[in-house]
Amino acid sequence: IGMHIRDIAAPEYRDIVLERSRLRQLGHDVESIYEIELRRKDGSRVHVELSIALIEYEGKSSSLAIVRDITKRVQERLDYISVFETLNEAICLFDNEKFIWANDAYLRIRGFKSLNDIVGRNVIDSIHPDERQEAVRVISDRTLKGRKTSGIWRIENPDGSFQTLN
Repeated sequence: IGMHIRDIAAPEYRDIVLERSRLRQLGHDVESIYEIELRRKDGSRVHVELSIALIEYEGKSSSLAIVRDITKRVQERLDYISVFETLNEAICLFDNEKFIWANDAYLRIRGFKSLNDIVGRNVIDSIHPDERQEAVRVISDRTLKGRKTSGIWRIENPDGSFQTLN
């Protein structure tokens, strides 16, 4: 309470957190939920999900942050990743419609050079415009309703070409 995020964010996250805060204060539409690492008082790190909203507090514009410890979620993700790394099947993970990870097979098939080229991109934006509405429905059924569904869509590669993936 009363601490500035720059004082507790892990160094590699400070710039992006401060930039998002600045843009939010200026009225720009900025992602309000994201994951970072914070430093504890003892110097250790903790994975957190930040949910940020602008509020008025004592007559001034302020940021209200809800911080959730997601260490278990991150560890589970890493456990999955270690299994998926070795598969020849193309596999990607996304959260809130943003890519968060892809194995080497996925990167190779899609034509990406590194994981940094895909992390943070919107999954839906990579789907051919004619198929996006159906993709949103399928992804929604899968994530919100727990239904096992699949889809075959044309996916845009970094060079602008499309290929069919399921």
